[in-house]
Amino acid sequence: MHQLPPLNALRVFEVAARTGSYAEAARELGVTHGAVSRQIATLENWLGQRLFVKDGRHMVATPLASVFAAEVSLSFDRLKFAAHACGRPGVRRILRVSAPASFAMRWLIPRLPDYHADHPQVEVTVTTISTVLEELRGGVDVAIRRGGPQQHAWPLHRVIPVLDDVDTLIMSPTLFARRPVLDPGDLGRRLINP
Repeated sequence: MHQLPPLNALRVFEVAARTGSYAEAARELGVTHGAVSRQIATLENWLGQRLFVKDGRHMVATPLASVFAAEVSLSFDRLKFAAHACGRPGVRRILRVSAPASFAMRWLIPRLPDYHADHPQVEVTVTTISTVLEELRGGVDVAIRRGGPQQHAWPLHRVIPVLDDVDTLIMSPTLFARRPVLDPGDLGRRLINP
């Protein structure tokens, strides 16, 4: 089994990076400022590099630490959800869905009442993304993305085609009057060449 970093130090680090303050982390965790400092030092020793640098009277997360903190936070969220899912029977289960914003608003969310009627014990939480090519990250049970089920496109995930992809051109009436687009070939000829 791979050796894990010290979990208590990870928790303190995540709070310190999220709050941007050792003092605020100490308040949130109910420990002293010195305890936060010692836990951060323990994690820095384990990693072999600095996570925070002194800026005046404050300790500021390095750019690498900020990225690491986001991953640690996602991991803690996954642990929390996994513990909740394995916890008490009879409690509501959470289904975490990630989808492009337009798809969520126009297709997914309007269908949730029917899903809830058939599955009242499941609470669906929807997070949206704004980019089409966003990589799949932890913290969700279902991710809806645009694209075909290409081999190795999303390793370690099961890909199921859901809808046929249709692209629609939307133009202002003024532009259409000047450069009508009647077939796909007109796009290159009329829009790119004035």
